[in-house]
Amino acid sequence: MEITIKRTPEDHLSFLTYVAFQRKKRFRLIIIILTSLWVSTSLKPAGIEEFLLYFAGITSCYFAIIIIAYVVSIVILKNKFKKKKELLEEVTIAISEEGIRSISESSDTLTKWETIKRIEDAPEWLYVGLGFRKSLIIPKRFFHSPDEANYFLESMQEKFFPKQAYFKSINGKHLYKWGLLGLIPNVGLLSGGILLYKGILTYKDKKLSFIGLGSIAFTFIFWFAAITISENSNSHKNSITEQTNKQLNELVKQLEFYNMQNNVYPDSLKQLANAEAWTYDPMTLSFNMKHPKELIYKTSRKKYELYSVGLDLIPGTKDDLYPTITKGDTIKYGFVRGL
Repeated sequence: MEITIKRTPEDHLSFLTYVAFQRKKRFRLIIIILTSLWVSTSLKPAGIEEFLLYFAGITSCYFAIIIIAYVVSIVILKNKFKKKKELLEEVTIAISEEGIRSISESSDTLTKWETIKRIEDAPEWLYVGLGFRKSLIIPKRFFHSPDEANYFLESMQEKFFPKQAYFKSINGKHLYKWGLLGLIPNVGLLSGGILLYKGILTYKDKKLSFIGLGSIAFTFIFWFAAITISENSNSHKNSITEQTNKQLNELVKQLEFYNMQNNVYPDSLKQLANAEAWTYDPMTLSFNMKHPKELIYKTSRKKYELYSVGLDLIPGTKDDLYPTITKGDTIKYGFVRGL
């Protein structure tokens, strides 16, 4: 079965507009909603205001990207008109057992069924997807009736679907696109594990295996980077500093209470264990988790010194943190600096 067509620049541009703004609208909306929900619940407790804010932001970014890609695609398409004459020539499209043959004055090409990605019925065209930025469009106006267009579509699908099912059974190329899920942290662990399993055991496909491995690795890299950036941010440093100050002041109370009960300060902070005092330095817990250390504590008779090593994790430097006790309070307390 065959049909002869002659596409115009308007055919190509209108199809490009359809793909950019109308194709799979519901699917795109669902993705935007799910992404908004994921972002709103990941960054802070979910709420309708937060969700609407993220939904508006993500939707705006989405349309900005689509518009930029649309404009770039138009420029590329117009350049193709000058280089590929067959785009605007009269073309005979024939369906065969091997694939779809396109015959024009300047070219004769056979697109095999196994290289075709999809065949769809669009509002004004029959659409044959050939891969990234490649497609064959057949305007329906060249058919004598809608029934003839449907018959041509069904004829292509009858050849395409059995071939597609066969080639899917012997290679994993149809799963490559699922590697995009690997760009979603945590989700990539599951999808990557499945792709890795399929690549190694089912299809013996090295590329699919690497895609799966990359999806898994991305989650670990993402969270490592996120935690590293977070820990080195000023807000995190300020938070740990505030936490350390509170802990130092709380320990001063515990030490003074111990002194009231025993008429002596403890030899080490471990003796405050019964008082439920937390003695580890928050700075070392946050910035040196492999080797956390206690707050530095020294005592001599009725006096003691207590401080944190600060952000540089080195004792005896300018950024060491001490309890916030005024000079007047030191008369009541045994705390001193530089014991």
